[in-house]
Amino acid sequence: MRKEPETLIEDPPEFREIFPDRLLRPGAKSSLRCLVTGNPLPQVSWRLYSRPVVEGLGVRIGDFVDSQGLLMSFINISAVTPEHGGIYSCHARNEIGAISHSARLSVFGPPYIHPMDNITVVTGDEVNVDCAVSGHPLRSIRWRKGMVVLFNDFHIDLF
Repeated sequence: MRKEPETLIEDPPEFREIFPDRLLRPGAKSSLRCLVTGNPLPQVSWRLYSRPVVEGLGVRIGDFVDSQGLLMSFINISAVTPEHGGIYSCHARNEIGAISHSARLSVFGPPYIHPMDNITVVTGDEVNVDCAVSGHPLRSIRWRKGMVVLFNDFHIDLF
């Protein structure tokens, strides 16, 4: 009797658990977690604003596969500071598809501007520049070019 080959079912990534927006006091511990399924097993990456999250200064990134084949990816922060604040994103990708989830981690403290990359644009082209800031509460953000204020009446809603 001839046995038919098994067919593997391929599934795009799907979140089973995601992390919410959080507001924390300095020194608190925090863990951001994404629980993901998919076949083949997705690869997960983390970003703070648009930059990859790097380990160090109390930040640890890891993942593991549980007994049900679910991938748990996490960022643990041992003692949050305003510099840890911002919009975190969990990106999951396999050969079938990709998904992402983002939420804000806010930490009480003074304003902090995350480093920005230099950009080059052609005259006449439209450009969007994001201001990656943290600290809480933030009352306003002013954009300047040199000493010239570009936007004076900018309103910000963080929470």
